[in-house]
Amino acid sequence: MKLHTWAVAALALTGATGFSLAQTTLTPPEPVVINLPVEVIPDRLPPTPESAADARIEATNSYAEAKAECRRQPGREAQSVCLKQAREDYDKLMARANGRM
Repeated sequence: MKLHTWAVAALALTGATGFSLAQTTLTPPEPVVINLPVEVIPDRLPPTPESAADARIEATNSYAEAKAECRRQPGREAQSVCLKQAREDYDKLMARANGRM
């Protein structure tokens, strides 16, 4: 009889403990908010200290590369649009290099 009483008591304790664990809820910790400083990026890049001759050489080389890339475009219409854009970019770079902008 004593064994039966101990078994019932053990089951009662286990059931009560399991029930009490099931009833507790864990709350997650509060999130931590870190405010970092914001870096403002200017719209325009600062002027480079290159000479006008270097800028003209770079514009000429960029135009040659762009023309070669345009020739790889499929279709004449796409090539024409690409070459027109490349020429406009070249003209802008040359105007800037010659101080006309």
